[in-house]
Amino acid sequence: MDGELGYHPDHPRVRAGHVVSRRGWDGEYGPFFEPVAGAEHVNHASLDRSDYVSNALRGDIDVRLTSSIDSEQLIMRMDALRRCIAALPPGTDRVANTKLWLVSAEPVVAWEREATRADAALAGPGFVYVFVRVGDDEDAEGGDVTRRRVALQRRFDCQISTKALRFRRDGGDWERA
Repeated sequence: MDGELGYHPDHPRVRAGHVVSRRGWDGEYGPFFEPVAGAEHVNHASLDRSDYVSNALRGDIDVRLTSSIDSEQLIMRMDALRRCIAALPPGTDRVANTKLWLVSAEPVVAWEREATRADAALAGPGFVYVFVRVGDDEDAEGGDVTRRRVALQRRFDCQISTKALRFRRDGGDWERA
């Protein structure tokens, strides 16, 4: 989930004052959406420049952020991930071979209490997952060499419960999966 991966100081939720910036369980910051030159980008940690040894020596690795996840919760998250990827275009992807990037993942305690739920069929606990498909374009220039910014081609918002899944493409109408 986003809170486990951490919130970069430039994350929109940090800038809006909804969450506090902090590093994730691995000492890095999680991905977020960032407009660059009028186009939406994904700002994410550069795997080539992440330094887990330095993170550990600085005391930035904090397994407490993930230590409370039990097997039931992990299975729920992975089931939701599999169901979303299977529902999104092209519809033949699997977790192991999808080109979709999961940029945001948030838990929902009870869909009935969510003003943004797409459909009354979403009930009980669930998740909001946001996926993107990115191109092969070069990264947008940024000041932080430990991060990359890649333009997105398509965005998919998914709302999922144990019994229902709704998704939308690029902010369009919600679709039933």
